[in-house]
Amino acid sequence: MAQNRGTYIIVPSLDYSPDSIGLGDIITKSTNPKSRIGRLDLKTLPNRYTVKDVKLGTSGSRDAGLWSTFLKTITGDAAPATVEETGKGYTAAELETRLPDQQEFQEGLNGSEILQVLDRLPGRKKRVYVVTAVKIAKGLKAPSETSPLEAHSGVMVSSSAVRIGTEISKGPSVASPDIVFAYQLSVVEQRKSIFGKKTTKSKVFSSSDAIF
Repeated sequence: MAQNRGTYIIVPSLDYSPDSIGLGDIITKSTNPKSRIGRLDLKTLPNRYTVKDVKLGTSGSRDAGLWSTFLKTITGDAAPATVEETGKGYTAAELETRLPDQQEFQEGLNGSEILQVLDRLPGRKKRVYVVTAVKIAKGLKAPSETSPLEAHSGVMVSSSAVRIGTEISKGPSVASPDIVFAYQLSVVEQRKSIFGKKTTKSKVFSSSDAIF
């Protein structure tokens, strides 16, 4: 039986603001969106789709499922849990998906910026990834037994979770910074024949490490 392969990747840590992962970012490692070596020149404002008034645990949506998986990932909770169990007590004003203008994005994948980046890489077989979509949790609030981090460090989701970047102290429930919790990629591959001919192809990146 073929293994299910998703297209959305959960970010590897809490330290990802909406400014740290941009549509059109060209990266070298699919699991490290900070491995940026270039960016497509996208001039059109992104399309934005939101799920508002989100109380995690009451929604069975795709976005809630991604957010639930993110919470389990960063707290180290490997035990099976439903969205209701994992997300209880956490709320977000909205979960937002940002997508580029598809025509402009496709032109970028076939454009000179990508080719220039590929030309700088060694070898006859080359691969880079381009951020195709990001999912953002906005206006987050954590329950009283948890504490937020500084704005640049995202949100601490559990008092038992590891400390990242800043000192943590318990306090009342407060609004937390917006954070990116998942992203989608396109993969661009280039092969050079022994005769010097270059062939470049792109497609949406899917992986057994990704979900949905």
